Amino acid sequence: LGQIDWPKIVGTLKEVGYDGALTNEFVAPVDRTPAAPYPDMVERNPVDISPEQLKFIQDHGSSVLTEKFYTDQMRINAETLLPLIK
Repeated sequence: LGQIDWPKIVGTLKEVGYDGALTNEFVAPVDRTPAAPYPDMVERNPVDISPEQLKFIQDHGSSVLTEKFYTDQMRINAETLLPLIK
């Protein structure tokens, strides 16, 4: 979904001698159009969230992601970063 030059970032960290923790946060843009490239990204029947919480999230331009979409994003994150830090 995004374009970050992770090899360059990790390479720079190694150059300066950093060998501590590396974390990454991703924010997936929610596309609610019929032509969305990830039509299954939005949870259609969210559970464990109050109507007020859901309204707040939607009013701020986001939505609840499906477990599958979130897991796929975490997998991609791991597959991208782990080889660079080994």
